[in-house]
Amino acid sequence: MTSVSSRASTKQKAGVLKLILIEGSIAKESDVQLDLYVAVETPNQKGKTKTLAGRSKQKPPKWNQIFDISVHYIGDEIKLFLFDEDVDNDNLVGSTAIELSTLCIHSGVDSWIVLDKEGEQTSAVHIKATWMPTLPASPDKSDL
Repeated sequence: MTSVSSRASTKQKAGVLKLILIEGSIAKESDVQLDLYVAVETPNQKGKTKTLAGRSKQKPPKWNQIFDISVHYIGDEIKLFLFDEDVDNDNLVGSTAIELSTLCIHSGVDSWIVLDKEGEQTSAVHIKATWMPTLPASPDKSDL
């Protein structure tokens, strides 16, 4: 399980989204080898996959990395950014923002998410998501 840094919050969480970043695909042919990772960001947490070196359309990345994301409000967005890691500056390959409510469903999600850059589809990531809502607090017997 990948650690995800968290910002302190006093809000009670709605649940936990178990997000698995399975693999990726690159839309264009290129002779350039890419060192790819995905950054995941919500209003309260940030994380990233391991970097996979030497990837291309013919040799796509396979992360199979799990993130446990604390969800406080399912109307918030989760952002996915695919980067090519470089020594001096990481280059954005593609990104997207998704409302958490589309992933926080009881049946789960198994889908390819399209990423774009400047309006052009550049790549996609295959994700699986499992929603585990927080159970409401049990009423105290003295309150009955």
